[in-house]
Amino acid sequence: MTDADLETVVARTGHERYRWLTSDANTDVWQRDQYRALVVQLATGQPPEPAAYPPLATMIGNALTAGVAFIKSGCSTVDQVEFDRRHSICEGCEHFDAAQDRCRSCGCMTNLKLWMASEHCPLPEPKW
Repeated sequence: MTDADLETVVARTGHERYRWLTSDANTDVWQRDQYRALVVQLATGQPPEPAAYPPLATMIGNALTAGVAFIKSGCSTVDQVEFDRRHSICEGCEHFDAAQDRCRSCGCMTNLKLWMASEHCPLPEPKW
């Protein structure tokens, strides 16, 4: 999405709220991404790109499973060295979305998941 796309949509619709919904100030990443795709579609007439992440229900299930495991582990976290090791592995992975700091395979927010001692890479052959 470009600034020009956003200005076109705001001018056409008169809805200033698109500015906030698509900005980084909107901390709901899923909602922000959906509105950015909508703005591109409205500005260009092109359909949005397919979702880069698993379906929302799958991501919610993954998050709940991770949360339960984290609590069962006594909220055990890894140290900074292990976090950095995991993060560098993720950064080199084809499934890593650097712009969102998220994994496209499971949809997790790596800045949270990498700290959890109970978690592992979601790929069939885990990288960490």
